[in-house]
Amino acid sequence: MPVVPPAPVRLRPALPTTPLERLVKGEMVDGPGGETFVVDTIRGPDQRHGNETFSRVTGRLPAMLASFTPLHQRGEIDVDRVAFIDTETTGLGYGAGTQVFMVGVGHKDGDAFRVRQFFLRHPGDEPAMLANLADLLGRFEALVSFNGRSFDWPLIENRFILQRIGLQPSNPLHVDLLYVSRRLWKLRLESCGLASVEQAVLGVDRSRDDVPGWMVPQLYFQYLRSGNAGPLKRVFYHNLQDILSLAMLSVEIASTLEDPWKNGPRSAVDFFSLARLYHSQGNVPEAVRCFEHALKQGLPPALEPEAMLRLAMVHKGVGAWTWALPLLERLTSNPGYARIACVELAKYHEHVVHDFQEALRLTMQALRIGSEEGGPSWEGIGQTELLHRRNRLRMRGAER
Repeated sequence: MPVVPPAPVRLRPALPTTPLERLVKGEMVDGPGGETFVVDTIRGPDQRHGNETFSRVTGRLPAMLASFTPLHQRGEIDVDRVAFIDTETTGLGYGAGTQVFMVGVGHKDGDAFRVRQFFLRHPGDEPAMLANLADLLGRFEALVSFNGRSFDWPLIENRFILQRIGLQPSNPLHVDLLYVSRRLWKLRLESCGLASVEQAVLGVDRSRDDVPGWMVPQLYFQYLRSGNAGPLKRVFYHNLQDILSLAMLSVEIASTLEDPWKNGPRSAVDFFSLARLYHSQGNVPEAVRCFEHALKQGLPPALEPEAMLRLAMVHKGVGAWTWALPLLERLTSNPGYARIACVELAKYHEHVVHDFQEALRLTMQALRIGSEEGGPSWEGIGQTELLHRRNRLRMRGAER
């Protein structure tokens, strides 16, 4: 039988690889034991990001924004001394196995806004990347991030510790815009992620060059395995847009907090959120003004009674019962808030005007309402507490 020669093995051609330098304009910067690929991007003062130009990134961030940091006693923050930071990482964990492979740092540069992106081409170059990053961060006294206080910055600190590289300042003032964004817009937006906030508040629409955040780690691992940097161009774009939005969002929030009537929210829901924020910061006059404006504009039915109650409590806190009482009396007919309103009115009649009979009547009314009506939790409206109040008022009434 003739021997049939084996069919020739057809090798699959290697996929073409694209060097990083051909995709993104950057430079190699020397550092201890390696190099860092750094991309430098400049936005002029007249260039736009969403609805605004970068000329707005100027002045000082107000003390109220700084109050969302653990070191809020420092007061106002000069924008020229602020670094806007965002990272891309190999995962969402906090352990030593999670590596930071890209750090974007934005800052004022004269009249322009500059972003430097530090990229880790190989894990062995991490000391070089961190050393170059430390040189830049050392010029600033404050950081602005979005969820960076809980995620980005602890990861960066961990990498510096593991590589035994000093970082100054070691504990910078850190403003995390996620927290204040939630306070301002969570009632209006379905999500308070940066992509949602930048679109709704700043008018930013990202191009198709963007990549979802959850895909970023796998694109980096693909690059390390194949050497093909093609997909990484989208990661650079994603990180750059995050930094640009951070800068614009900080200015938008700062202007809203300083003068909401000129620069800030336009919906009743936003004024309601801002009123709650002012109240939590102890700014009673602005809290009252915003609560009243929100109610006048017309809040959704689910929020209107809460706004009335909060406004009544603000008035109560400064002894302005003339304004608090009508609001509480209106709430006695609201199913979810009637019990709370009766209890607050009972406190007024017992402790302020010493009308124990009226206080007892309101307490009995609160007991009849029951606790199954819904509404927020509130101190003093539980059944045991109300029975105790009833018995005390009966005794005080008998004493008279």
